[in-house]
Amino acid sequence: MRQLIFIFLTAIIISCKSTHKTQYIEGLVNCHTSNKKITDRSLMSYEAFQPKCLIGVQMPSFKATTIAGKLIDDAYFKGKVTIVNFWFASCQPCVAEIPGFNQLVKKYGKKKVSYLAIGRDKAQDIDEFLDKHPWDFDHVANGEKLIADVFDLTWGYPFTFLVNEDSKIVMAFTGGFDDERATTDIQNKLIPKIEELLK
Repeated sequence: MRQLIFIFLTAIIISCKSTHKTQYIEGLVNCHTSNKKITDRSLMSYEAFQPKCLIGVQMPSFKATTIAGKLIDDAYFKGKVTIVNFWFASCQPCVAEIPGFNQLVKKYGKKKVSYLAIGRDKAQDIDEFLDKHPWDFDHVANGEKLIADVFDLTWGYPFTFLVNEDSKIVMAFTGGFDDERATTDIQNKLIPKIEELLK
């Protein structure tokens, strides 16, 4: 009888552990711990500086409204693969990626994939920017507080997450090219993982 109870309790413990979702704050703690171990940032490679510590964690819960008036909350991420990009208008690598992002929207459409850009600029400035540089994402303006307080991003710009249908971050990377190579680079990074998630 004791053996049966032990097996039952073990099964419960294992099932509880397997459903644990790592929260965003846990990922940030891991990131800060990893960063403290690096004493000379000038010796870091591009690859070593990537925010891999955020892969596998849940998107943080937040609410925002796009410049078009669309609500962004937890429901926005449920049931869809989502690309989230953090940017600002005077960031040349950020701007250089836009054609590549637009090609992803054209390739995948908006039925199974969502596209969110969180910008540091004011809404009016983003509107004016989009007149010159069309970008078919949902745009959140005045994102500085959101970027600092919710996401605590310290890796630089542009910064991109790929989020799965369960709101888990499956890719996180920063930086990029500031010329035409950015278009191909962003697609080469994202397409294989998007294809995998959409199967």
